[in-house]
Amino acid sequence: MSLPMPTGRRKLSFGEMVPGAFRLFWYHRKEWLRVAVVPVVASMVLSLIGLWVADENISVFSEIVLSLLSFVPTILFSVGWLRLVLLGSSSIAPGLLFHWTRRETRFFALYLTLAFGAMALVAPFILLGYFAGMEVSTPAPTGDPSQSIALAALIVPIGWGVVIGLAYVATRLSLAFPAVALDRTYGLARSWRDTKGNGMKFLAIVMATGFACALTLIPLLILTQAFDLMTNAPFALALVMTILSYVAFAVQMNALALAYRRLADDPQIAPPGFA
Repeated sequence: MSLPMPTGRRKLSFGEMVPGAFRLFWYHRKEWLRVAVVPVVASMVLSLIGLWVADENISVFSEIVLSLLSFVPTILFSVGWLRLVLLGSSSIAPGLLFHWTRRETRFFALYLTLAFGAMALVAPFILLGYFAGMEVSTPAPTGDPSQSIALAALIVPIGWGVVIGLAYVATRLSLAFPAVALDRTYGLARSWRDTKGNGMKFLAIVMATGFACALTLIPLLILTQAFDLMTNAPFALALVMTILSYVAFAVQMNALALAYRRLADDPQIAPPGFA
């Protein structure tokens, strides 16, 4: 389905969207269980397999396959959750969510496209940092390494600038993800156009929801340290961490869904249930 072009420029509200992302999760908390059960279990199984093969001498190809498989539960959850919060409960199949369709394949392909694009842009700076570090660690023939140190010092702000720039670009392009989940004809160029004038605010919203979710992990980290849960209850700790990661992921997907609802002008999406 193709979407009409927005009739006017719209603005995102930080004060509405950050708490709205959490309210949207609470409204759909029961459906979250249905959407998340299979991905959580699959993530746990893949994590255990990863721990098992960590001490084994496996091929590079096997490592790549295992890494790609680790994305499958996340993709399943992302697509199901975005459809739930944007189209309503009737948009996802009854029962536990565990089927892979062309929709999930397109979502995964979009993710890989952006990921490899970001890697291609970052690679030159990683190499520059590596060789700058080599220069600093190697004694200079003249005994004055100041030029090498100055070069290395430039890498840090440049690196942060690149990271922030990539995050900004990724945020501007991210409306394509809910569009793919909803089977819309909506490309990266359209996402960039629809987020015009909202890029930095959108990035701040995504970062704020992520930071707020991270704060909820502090009690668990304190308990882990106090009772040495990594040694005494590693499986239980891994399960709790996996569940909380999917809760946090749902909240961040909610921020993306709310931005799509606000900016993409999709006439068929349902209003947020908490409104």
